Amino acid sequence: MSTCPHCGAELTPGAAFCGSCGQSQATPPPPAPEAEATQVRPAQPQGFDPAAGVTAQAPQQPQQPAQQWQQPPAAGWQAPPAPAAPQQQWGQPAPAQQAPQGQWGQQAPQAQQGQQWAPPGQQFAAPGFGGPNKPSFDFSKILMGNWIGMATVVGAALGVALLVNLIIAFTTAEDLKVGSAIAMTLLLTGATFGPNIIFDLGNDDFDQTASLGQYPLLATVLALGVAIFLFRRVTARYPDVRTALIDAVRGGVLMMLSLLVLAIVLRIWSPELKGYASESDGMSAGPAGLGLQDGEAHLSIAGAIFLGFLLLTVVLALTCFVRGDWLDGVWAKIHAWVAAPLVGIAAVAVATTAAGLIYLIAIIAGNDDARGFNDVMALVAVLPALGVRMLALGVFANVGYDSDGDDELSQGKSLDRLGDFADDNGVLFWIAPLIAIAIAVAGVYAVIWKSLDRTKVLRNVAVYVGLLLVVVPFLVRFANAHLNFKVEVEDETYKASLWLGVSGFGTTGLFFLLSLIVAAILLVVTGNLDVNAVKAKAQQAAQQAQAQMQQNQQQWGQQGQQPPAQQWQQPGQQPPAQQWGQQPPQQAPGQWGQQQPGQQQWAPPPAPPQQPGQQQWAPPPPPQQQPGQWGQPDPGDQQWGQPGQGGQPPQQH
Repeated sequence: MSTCPHCGAELTPGAAFCGSCGQSQATPPPPAPEAEATQVRPAQPQGFDPAAGVTAQAPQQPQQPAQQWQQPPAAGWQAPPAPAAPQQQWGQPAPAQQAPQGQWGQQAPQAQQGQQWAPPGQQFAAPGFGGPNKPSFDFSKILMGNWIGMATVVGAALGVALLVNLIIAFTTAEDLKVGSAIAMTLLLTGATFGPNIIFDLGNDDFDQTASLGQYPLLATVLALGVAIFLFRRVTARYPDVRTALIDAVRGGVLMMLSLLVLAIVLRIWSPELKGYASESDGMSAGPAGLGLQDGEAHLSIAGAIFLGFLLLTVVLALTCFVRGDWLDGVWAKIHAWVAAPLVGIAAVAVATTAAGLIYLIAIIAGNDDARGFNDVMALVAVLPALGVRMLALGVFANVGYDSDGDDELSQGKSLDRLGDFADDNGVLFWIAPLIAIAIAVAGVYAVIWKSLDRTKVLRNVAVYVGLLLVVVPFLVRFANAHLNFKVEVEDETYKASLWLGVSGFGTTGLFFLLSLIVAAILLVVTGNLDVNAVKAKAQQAAQQAQAQMQQNQQQWGQQGQQPPAQQWQQPGQQPPAQQWGQQPPQQAPGQWGQQQPGQQQWAPPPAPPQQPGQQQWAPPPPPQQQPGQWGQPDPGDQQWGQPGQGGQPPQQH
């Protein structure tokens, strides 16, 4: 019987492989190595493919059987088919062993014929590319994402702003200059998203600058509306809201970069505006329309960096929470609370813009100074702001201007409510209260209509009314115009500021109260608020409070008396001294010296007044009394607290 030349085991007749070591018998055994030779494993086997994570076939090296890395084969192990070519002998895996992971971030395929792997702990791995305990961050993810889609959103918003402001700039000039009109178009395009326009009004004798913070609000509303529409289309197939929120930030970054480039170009150019307002008349605002001024002008670089980014990012992020199919977990809870209220806020914004048309008609009919073509276009440029003014007049808030400065000439105000304003600008403004009620109805009704779950209507309306306290001040800020002056004459500097529009505090508070009243009426009319149920709950609450009060009176004996546990157990407060004649509460016989839960611990009555020179005892009460101790009467003992008996306490047992 033949034996295996590799391991010396007996061979089965006709077998192509050794049943003990698995070596093929079809090829001659490898020559024995020299006696003193030492095998050294190469740093990387020949034919190693980093992309596949496996070792390809390579010329076979002689190796002693005793230096193999393999585990002994399991019992009953069957040898695989004979390979077509000699195999590399770096080690053979056990029969059930799986191929290790690829070393370049890919998973190696399952062990195939003709492929061998290095033993555990000796895999080949390049530093920084998936090696053990070496985490790495892929910075390319920052540059990845839908930048093209968000560039489309930002480009469309800027395009709409540019088109609207081009019309405004060419139609509001009293003496049209094409160069000045183009420069004004670029300035208004930047101001659409927040940056102030800075006018240089100085001459050789003094330096004077005027910083105008006023949104051409019609362009702002239209540009943001287009941005929201395109953003919803771009993110329509996104799997979750997180990706959309990241895209909202990308849009804000692109808007910031666009405005920054525009501000730098205008700063370098510093165009000189002509034909909008003469130096003697000062800034032209018509009857509180868009403020325009002649002179050199540029955009605020700081405003271009921050305001454009914040405005677009916040608007697009709020848009993400209106859609609910991609929200889960905490995002779904947020959507359930704010989806319907946000629709109500959008309805208020749309209704306010429509109210601006009514204001425009009323001011043209009642004010002669507002009937010029350029004055009308200056009013159209801030049409949504006119709606906010109509809303403020409707809730009887102040409308006008207020200025403050270092000298008396720059200090003054002119604030009028509806009565005085209507006397100066026409009786048509008496329709303002009805307009304000209509705006409140539009907001509340939109919330009720959007609330698909009828059990959540009250909650959604309450959230909407609460959001008005946050949203209305922002609407007032967008609608008002802010102007800051700075004059430098030799070594002296004068500053003044002015705001033109409506009172923010009065408009917010009064419209909030109006919305509460309108919400209560609409909830009752639509059947979402049962008045009888509300009355029943109110009566039940009143009865419970009355019953609790009577119970307290019966428990403590008189109205207003507090339980002993609440009289002196405040931090740092000492218990009051006991007075003669005051008795502890009635308790079971033999128990008055013990403390009951929730009650004040009563000390024994003190001794009667002593004669001069006689010692007066005031022993402290022990923490816990036992029968027979001095704090509790014991038969046979003298009652030291009774009148006529000495002032000495009995000895403790």
